[in-house]
Amino acid sequence: MKSLKTLGLAIFIFSFGLFIVSVTLSRHQLSDTAIQPMKKYHGLMLKEQAGDEFNKEYASNLAFISGIEVLLNKTKEALDKASGVDPANNVWNATTLPDGVGEWDYRMSDYDVKTYTASLTTATATGGMLPNNVGLFFFLIFVLGSIGALMYILPGLQKLPGIKHDGIFQSSFTKGIIPILQTVAVGTTIGISCYMAYMEPQAQLYFVGTALFTLVVMTLIFLAERRERKEPGAPTKTSIGNGWMGVVMGTFLISFYIILYFYPHYIANWVLLVDPIKQFLSGGKHADRWFLYGFLYCLVMVVMGIRMLVKYRHNRYQLIRTGSVIFFQLAFAFLLPEILGRLNNPSVNLLTPWPLDYSFFAEYRLNGMLVENENYFLGMNVGTGMFIWGILLTLVVVPLFTYLYGKRWYCSWVCGCGGLAETLGDPFRQLSDKSVRAWRVERYVIHAVMVFVTVMTLVLIYHYITGEESILGISANGIKEWYGFLIGSVFAGVVGTGFYPLMGNRMWCRYGCPLAGLMGLVQRFKSRFRITTNGGQCISCGNCSTYCEMGIDVRHYAQRGQDIVRASCVGCGVCSAVCPRGVLRLENSGEDVNDRALDVRNIHVQMDEVTYL
Repeated sequence: MKSLKTLGLAIFIFSFGLFIVSVTLSRHQLSDTAIQPMKKYHGLMLKEQAGDEFNKEYASNLAFISGIEVLLNKTKEALDKASGVDPANNVWNATTLPDGVGEWDYRMSDYDVKTYTASLTTATATGGMLPNNVGLFFFLIFVLGSIGALMYILPGLQKLPGIKHDGIFQSSFTKGIIPILQTVAVGTTIGISCYMAYMEPQAQLYFVGTALFTLVVMTLIFLAERRERKEPGAPTKTSIGNGWMGVVMGTFLISFYIILYFYPHYIANWVLLVDPIKQFLSGGKHADRWFLYGFLYCLVMVVMGIRMLVKYRHNRYQLIRTGSVIFFQLAFAFLLPEILGRLNNPSVNLLTPWPLDYSFFAEYRLNGMLVENENYFLGMNVGTGMFIWGILLTLVVVPLFTYLYGKRWYCSWVCGCGGLAETLGDPFRQLSDKSVRAWRVERYVIHAVMVFVTVMTLVLIYHYITGEESILGISANGIKEWYGFLIGSVFAGVVGTGFYPLMGNRMWCRYGCPLAGLMGLVQRFKSRFRITTNGGQCISCGNCSTYCEMGIDVRHYAQRGQDIVRASCVGCGVCSAVCPRGVLRLENSGEDVNDRALDVRNIHVQMDEVTYL
């Protein structure tokens, strides 16, 4: 079995390496076909500005990106000049455009420049190894890579069922980083993200910054561990710092999310790999970065979900729960939006309530549901039905189910963010900070996010009803863009997932998710869910606290026989699954919970009948 795991790991590393290299394996040529999806006047002006370079072939996507960014900016300036824009105050004064042509049908915004850079990089890939062999590369990267990963995972079935620590705090992959480096890592990542997203047009500086950050962290780790090893009686492997594998994986995840959100043109070849799947599901539409992300999300959840099933096969609750999050991700988060889009309906996940779906009340979303949608199903407008369902999901379904089952019904059974944390992030769940300091930070940060999203939503609703751009000086579009950037992108993606190997797998759920915060308030004060404990049976092994991904010191409650009703608990049940004595039980009960749990909280001693001769 060891040789099978080694072979599987080698196959996976080959596929992953090919995945990285594939971003460069294409040639690009700007043509009439490539610019066809652009707005009419944008495409015509781009062709005019390109001149003799219009049909020029670029040897790589990096060369094409550099060239097309210059052309698009020249096009933007030419359109502004032709439409009579005053450069001093950017006022549009056009009076000669055809009837029905609006300002932004003609002018080009900075957002258009970024969007066209990504779409044209994909559309112009007409030659090179990858565009000419998409099927082969898809097999070598995704199919073969998944087979290699499963070859590494499935031999775990040969081990006895049950949970073992297996050196999780000594492995260079799962050790985590010490608190001072956590602060440095979070601060540096957010700082670089802000700088690169709004000030620096070239992504190369980000890669330099990330590389320097990685080098500094690894140097600090090396020096700290070297100092500890020199101390008398120090063990061979210390508990401080993080190994190089965790740092490298964290760096890759952080880099991936920043490129995905802010520089998608650099991963245009990855989009090409999944384009045939997108066309099949959507009836001919082409893939974009979000379809690529959804595909990767599902693939990773399935493969790592199988790992989860193997690891926790001794616990029925974990088997059903893991199957549930995989199903909802595949069916509702990935396939259903594609089906809705094919039917000319808004492509939304119908199981994402506000405030997790923070753009639900944005003008374009409300118009798409209430104004522009003309499809009917069983006599009801589909868009109107989506709007009503979104309101009911937020105001009725979420609080009711949280009252009955706690926040676990969503966070551990339905949510895609939680599903990725439970599958891809499971090897790092023990890295969550259990300190009181972390708990205090958690409460302040998550409640600040809840206030932020509430204010933003009120401003968006006011803007939609009145048409006023701002209220009390707060711009509707501005606050939405800042929330989307800071919370939706940097926090939920870059930090929330990128920091799995550094600080644990529920960073976003614990510190940032506003829906988890709202459900946590219901769970804390008005819910039938709790984890009951039998303190008399607790042997203080610490497994429960070690594996709690939300940073709860479960052992503290278990030793005292106290119910766990913490607002942050997502009810994953892993603490119960790893308990060797059956001390912890997940309960959905009302006022009678103490009476029902009394029997398991007592120690029962049975004396066998003694026969005297």
